[in-house]
Amino acid sequence: MNAKTWDLTQAKALFTTPTFIPYTLIWICHGIGGWGITLVLPTVIFDLGITDTARTQLMTIVRLYLNIYNVTNTNTI
Repeated sequence: MNAKTWDLTQAKALFTTPTFIPYTLIWICHGIGGWGITLVLPTVIFDLGITDTARTQLMTIVRLYLNIYNVTNTNTI
């Protein structure tokens, strides 16, 4: 797998690597889970009647602020 161009045999070798599928599933589930907690959870809390609209949306704003803070301080996305 030291070639400078992409090859079909390399793709086949990638799918036969035992760690490829578990890591792919972890990253997919992590992305979906992070999105759900950030955007859907405040709506669920509001629908349950635990608090009002303004407080539930503050949960989303804090997460957004932390993401912007991390990106600006680490210079990565």
